[in-house]
Amino acid sequence: MIHWIVADDQPFVTIEKEEFREIIKYLWPDASIPTADTIRSDLNTNFTKLKTHVKETLQVSNLI
Repeated sequence: MIHWIVADDQPFVTIEKEEFREIIKYLWPDASIPTADTIRSDLNTNFTKLKTHVKETLQVSNLI
């Protein structure tokens, strides 16, 4: 879901809309749909990890 939200420039709260939830539940009745706050938190966590990885990679490449 994070990929879709970012790639399509959707607001985080889109996943909290009843219509969206109905579509997801129709397609996948057992789906666990996160809240906008969870999506935001996951995105920030992923960004921080990627940022750290990029910094480490750049530091190593500067040593070569």
